Amino acid sequence: MALQENSMGKYLAWAPLVAGLVFAAASMSSAQTETVIHTFQSNKNDGAGTSSGLTADFRGALYGVTSMGGKYNAGCVYRFVPPTVEGGNWTESIIYSFTGRADGGTPTGNLYLDPRSQHLFGTAVGGVNGHGVVFELIPGSPWTEKVLYRFKGTTDGSSPQWGVVTDNGGAVYGTAVGGGSGKQGVVFRLQPPAQRGGAWTESVLYRFTGGSDGGYPFAPVIVDSTRSVYGTTWYYPSSPGTVFRLSPPVGTGPWTLTTLYAFAGGTDGAGPSGGLLFDSAGLLYGTTQSGGNPVCTANPAAPCGTVFKLTPPSGGTGPWTESVLYAFTGGSDGGQPSAGLIFDSNGAVYGTTRAGGALTKVCGTYGSGFPFGCGTVFKVAPSSGGTWTESVLYAFQGPPNGPSDGASPVTPLVFVGGNLFGTTAWGGYPFGDDGEVFEVIP
Repeated sequence: MALQENSMGKYLAWAPLVAGLVFAAASMSSAQTETVIHTFQSNKNDGAGTSSGLTADFRGALYGVTSMGGKYNAGCVYRFVPPTVEGGNWTESIIYSFTGRADGGTPTGNLYLDPRSQHLFGTAVGGVNGHGVVFELIPGSPWTEKVLYRFKGTTDGSSPQWGVVTDNGGAVYGTAVGGGSGKQGVVFRLQPPAQRGGAWTESVLYRFTGGSDGGYPFAPVIVDSTRSVYGTTWYYPSSPGTVFRLSPPVGTGPWTLTTLYAFAGGTDGAGPSGGLLFDSAGLLYGTTQSGGNPVCTANPAAPCGTVFKLTPPSGGTGPWTESVLYAFTGGSDGGQPSAGLIFDSNGAVYGTTRAGGALTKVCGTYGSGFPFGCGTVFKVAPSSGGTWTESVLYAFQGPPNGPSDGASPVTPLVFVGGNLFGTTAWGGYPFGDDGEVFEVIP
């Protein structure tokens, strides 16, 4: 596996391409257009239920997974090859269909593409024993799948939902939202075999208890150059979510968990469920699904959320300091950012919200009936005086007024050639179909 370097500076981390280490050649403008690349239709032996963002290879081809559809309706891995002429169509192919048995089923989370071998690595929550697998896909005609590890659902974890990352030694890291000692989820590592063809070895780096250490890691992890692992948990009893670091042991001791920040659930945000992102100075960036804007206090049904930054302590020890870069209102600016962020070369971050945007195009209601729109693609950029400014690059229109541009993006974006690519949970017409792949063009 190759080391991926943050091109904004010295800080190194291993992560999936879509998790934030792909950079645009130029900053996006405020006037954007959206193009639907593909609408999934499971009744045509296609995928269904877009359950990941996209990963790009060096040729600009895009890879992702759907949790249903495919030949056996147990999910699939798909690839889109870009057009060879301007204005042409992208070409879709299903490169692997899960059977739902020994090979796994219901794949979820972003794929990791090894840039040297072009092998794909991912997770599936189903399979023969129902506790999930970590898999590798090997290119060929056809592509072949290898299960690296099959979870038992006990202290080793269960339900790996968010994909995996690797370090430069080839070890694979991820989270499982179930299993462990307290059934609150685990952070795991898979070591490659010493000899080719051997078995991979799983070790649990940490088992969450649901106490002050947090519980339910509903997001992928990132790994820095020291092999420290960073991630988020959804909640613990006195706080709606944490940001944590797992430090490798000295010698043969256990890994050490440090809570870098515990959310209070007010204006600082609540419910981090997307991956984290490092900048060149070692600051962490992420999103929370709720909290942030005071409108959420006045109307708990409003879909709010935040984009936040964490700054390490100046002395190297102690809690990190959180800054809310933007607090969503659930209105035309968007609401409920559920995925991680990506940078451009100017330091702006980009992401998606599942709600808000074009409120006249109501995709549903939230809680007591607050309309939440169909979601957005957004940019939050630094401006003078240390403030950050949010702009909506695209607001999804959704049904029922004719063919849909998609609705409810809940996965991260990826840059390819300066354009943004992503997936929506819904799309096409009528509302309630199998998801879409889209492009937002400057």
